[in-house]
Amino acid sequence: MESRNAQLVRLTQLYAALHDCSRAAVGSVSEAELFPKVCAAAVKAGQMRMCWIGKVDTASGDVTSVAEYGPGSGYVTGLNITATQGHLLSEGPTGSAIRSGRPVWCQDFQNDPSTAPWHERGAQFGWRSSAAVPLLRNGEPYGAMTVYSETVNAFDARAQELLVDVALTVSGAIDGFEIASQKEKAFAELERYAKRLHGLTLATVALVSSLGEARDPYTAGHERRVAVLAVAIANEMELEASRIEGIWVSATLHDVGKIVVPMELLASPAKLSAIQYELVKTHSSAGFEILRNVDFPWPVAEVAFQHHERMDGGGYPRGLRANDILLEAKIIAVADVVEAMSSHRPYRPSLGIAAALEEIERGSETKYDPRSVEACLRLFRELEFVIPQ
Repeated sequence: MESRNAQLVRLTQLYAALHDCSRAAVGSVSEAELFPKVCAAAVKAGQMRMCWIGKVDTASGDVTSVAEYGPGSGYVTGLNITATQGHLLSEGPTGSAIRSGRPVWCQDFQNDPSTAPWHERGAQFGWRSSAAVPLLRNGEPYGAMTVYSETVNAFDARAQELLVDVALTVSGAIDGFEIASQKEKAFAELERYAKRLHGLTLATVALVSSLGEARDPYTAGHERRVAVLAVAIANEMELEASRIEGIWVSATLHDVGKIVVPMELLASPAKLSAIQYELVKTHSSAGFEILRNVDFPWPVAEVAFQHHERMDGGGYPRGLRANDILLEAKIIAVADVVEAMSSHRPYRPSLGIAAALEEIERGSETKYDPRSVEACLRLFRELEFVIPQ
C-alpha cells in the first residue's frame, strides 16, 4: 500500500501539474502548441510515466495520437484504439472515455479485462495503472488524455479530481482556440466559457501570477512554491478538497499586490529604510484592491489582505488577532515564512529549512497558527517533505 508520505508527494505533484497545465493553456495559441506542453506537465510535474492525447475521427471512430511525452512514448507507436461502440479495441480506458464522455480509472492495468488487448504491450513499458479523461470541443467528444503510472492504484479520489480539472482546462482551451477563430464573436464567447469552465478560472490565476513573476524575477517561483507548501499543509490538516483548492488559488495570488511596489525596492540588496519598508507593506492592501471585485468562490482577496497578520495582533496591515484571521491566511502565512527563509533573496543567501522551521516553531501561538505550524513541522520532520523548485 502506498505510504502516507508517498500519497502526499504525489498529490502535491499533481497540483503542480495542474498549475503548469493552466499556465500552458494561457500561453498557447493553438492545439499544436498546447498539447505537448500538457503531456510534458503530466509527466514532469505530475510524475506520470507517460501521457498522450488522442483525437478521435468522428467518421471512423479511430483514435490517433496528436501529442505524447515520457520515456514510454514508444507505446503509442502503432497502437490501435477506436471509440466505436462494440469494437474490442474500444473497451479500454481511452476508447471508453471518449465514447461515454466520462473519465475512466484503470487501477490495475495488467489484471483489468478491459485492457486485455494491451496487457503484453503494457507490460513491456511497465504500466500498472492508467487513466483516461475525455476532452470535449463545444460539448462534443474530441478525444482523450491518457496517463500511465508504474504504481497500482495510482489514482485516489483527490488525484481523480485533479486530472478531471486538467481535462476541463484543456477542453476550455480547445474551445478558446475555436472561439478565437470566430473574430467578431471571440471576446463574448470567451467570456461565456470562462464563467462556465472551472479550468479557465485556474488559467487566469496562472496568468496573473506569471505577470508578477515577470516583473520580479528575483523571487520568481515564490508564489508557486508557497502554494505547493500551503496545499501540503492543508492536506496534512485534512481540510476538504474545495477549501484546499481555494488555498492553492489564494497562495498563488497572495503577493499580487507587489505589482504596485517599485521594483528597485523588491530587488534591493540592501536593508530597506523604515519608509521603504512601509511602502513594501502596502502590497497586502493593494492585493486586496486588485482582487476584491473578482468573483472567486473562495475569499482570495481577503487572504491577500491578511497573509501578513499575526496571531498576537502584531502583523499588518490591520493588526488582526487570532480569531479574526481566516484559516486560509494562517496556513499561507506559515508557508510564506518557511519558503521565504529557505530561499535565496537579493539581500541575503538562503537561511535554510532548519532555521525556517525553528522560526515557526518559536512563533507558534504568538505569531503563527499552532495547527498550521504543527502540520508544517510534521511534513518536514516526519514525512521528509521537500518544497519543489
